[in-house]
Amino acid sequence: MRPWERKAHIELTATPILTLFRRHSSNIHLIMSAKLRRSFMHNWFAVEAIPMWTVVSFVVVGGTWYLARLARGPNIVWTKANPTPWNNIQQDETPKILTVNQKFDKKWSREKL
Repeated sequence: MRPWERKAHIELTATPILTLFRRHSSNIHLIMSAKLRRSFMHNWFAVEAIPMWTVVSFVVVGGTWYLARLARGPNIVWTKANPTPWNNIQQDETPKILTVNQKFDKKWSREKL
């Protein structure tokens, strides 16, 4: 459907609803709110914006996850009960995300934040 045909189609389908609202003068705010809502949804949910929203959400979620992971690392001291948590890493544990050509039995994790 071409853009100018789509607009005419929307106006034709909305006409019976608008005439129903025009019978009652007290419901004029419903007509205006429907027009505002239609305008808002048309501008808010643009098909061209979907990839942008996807990328932005992925970046925000990934950045939040990475900052939370950094905050739980062995070189950050949150409690004074254990001022040197990096000394508690055993020989068969790794605190890294990715280890290339190395085999560790378990992954290091902090007991409490």
